[in-house]
Amino acid sequence: MSNLNQFSGGLLKFNKNQRIGFNETSVQSAAFDTNTVAIIVSVKGSDIGGYITIGSNPTASDQDFFVKGHNTSTEQTPNGEPFGPIGVTAGHKLAVIGADSSGQAIYIMELKY
Repeated sequence: MSNLNQFSGGLLKFNKNQRIGFNETSVQSAAFDTNTVAIIVSVKGSDIGGYITIGSNPTASDQDFFVKGHNTSTEQTPNGEPFGPIGVTAGHKLAVIGADSSGQAIYIMELKY
């Protein structure tokens, strides 16, 4: 896994995006690109949000890290507050599960050097 200290001297650039719809069942992203060293995530579609975890074959649960969402009908910004950068390992995936049954989406911005 990447060490956040290594990002301080380098300029991170956009690599690619992923969008994953989710509810109260854990779902996985596609594997992170071979050039990806960090990600930024945001949730939209509900004020609730979801729980995320990262690994080679992750399953998210309500014991994992919580990312707050934003309902686009009540917020001016199109997505939840961005969270990151989060250092990741190429080939790993993000899993997300909703805190309730409302349909939401998590947006993953993959970053490279």
